[in-house]
Amino acid sequence: MKSPSPAQAQVEPELRAESEAALLHGETHADFANASRRSDIEFRQAQLSFHERGDASWARFQQTGVATPASEVLGRLSAKLTTRRKQVGGA
Repeated sequence: MKSPSPAQAQVEPELRAESEAALLHGETHADFANASRRSDIEFRQAQLSFHERGDASWARFQQTGVATPASEVLGRLSAKLTTRRKQVGGA
């Protein structure tokens, strides 16, 4: 049995023209649309994961009353950033 074809999304003419102008050599509009969708899906998955971690942290705090000071969190983030910058050759 053949699977049904997905319905084509309606694209505003101006948006279609802008996306076609952004195509790389040899890239089709379908390639571009699929890459964009993949990027959007990955972003939304990361966003959902972020919110789930935040909700879990909030629930833990409400149960225990124990929190990590902001200065400690910022210190850890700063250390991660410094490490990553060294890995990619930044300052």
